[in-house]
Amino acid sequence: MVAAISRPSSRKPATAPAFAPRQNPIPGWAVALFGLAVIPAGVAEYVMLGKAERRGGTISGHWLEIAMYRMLGREGVLVLFVLVGALFFAAGVHLWRKAQQQQE
Repeated sequence: MVAAISRPSSRKPATAPAFAPRQNPIPGWAVALFGLAVIPAGVAEYVMLGKAERRGGTISGHWLEIAMYRMLGREGVLVLFVLVGALFFAAGVHLWRKAQQQQE
């Protein structure tokens, strides 16, 4: 009687692919809401910088805020906030629509 020799299986165990697409953990509506919140923050920054200019004192704050003010001026800071807010809003709407299409 001859014993059967077992050979190792050439098939690999089933595993999930390493780079499988995942669902976005941040909902699109949250990104869009953040974008809408950035715009009033820019208006508040514009008003605060205007008050500081009228006082004639030193404008102090975060180094990035001061660098933007020195490079762009008060109006430039407002435009930058509005652009960033609009970009976040557009990205949020895109993510939301993409999630809606995937559910259909």
